[in-house]
Amino acid sequence: MKIKLFGLVLLSLPIYAEAEVNVYSEALIGKANNELYAKDDFDGSKRASSAMSDSFGLRLGFELTEQLALEISKHYHGEAPAEYTVHRSTTIPGSNEGPFTTSYNVVLPIDTESLRLGVKGKIALSNKVNANIRVGIAHWKYKDVLPAQLVSPDNTGSGDSGNDIYTAVGFNYQLTDNLYAGLEYALINIKESQEYDYGGNVKYEHNLHELSIVLGWAF
Repeated sequence: MKIKLFGLVLLSLPIYAEAEVNVYSEALIGKANNELYAKDDFDGSKRASSAMSDSFGLRLGFELTEQLALEISKHYHGEAPAEYTVHRSTTIPGSNEGPFTTSYNVVLPIDTESLRLGVKGKIALSNKVNANIRVGIAHWKYKDVLPAQLVSPDNTGSGDSGNDIYTAVGFNYQLTDNLYAGLEYALINIKESQEYDYGGNVKYEHNLHELSIVLGWAF
């Protein structure tokens, strides 16, 4: 998948070979809010969790016109500690004592990254400020633990990957002729399912909301 994404970038560039293509690079540092949800189709159990993580990204852009650019970027969304509490009965069947229950916390480190290919449209609000909107394909990947394990913690994770649409909105402020800074909000909505040998099919959803500070350099 990564090879295909890079190939699309390379194939797109010759279309504008006769025109001047301005190149820019950006670094993004911010926070990600991970909204996680999972449901087991076998027994109907479901669970939701929300966790924050630190995010970081690098982006390379090619300005095709003053309003349109082609971009490719790599994002590390950090490790989100999805946490929930399990309550179990410890009452002995047939006993007159109790009822007794015990509880313990389960923490799942959801570690996600993505490779993105998309387009950016921008509009100038003033001489130094412009607003932008982004849309494209994100190839996401879980390092190990999956959101499906919210309802199937006994099944060990082996990572997972897929493709979904990403969108983003933001603005930039020009600091010098080449240097600029900005703020960006991005969203990826992951919807997948995982088949387990014991426990059946688990559907999971991961809404990844990112708010990042952007620092860019136009070559």
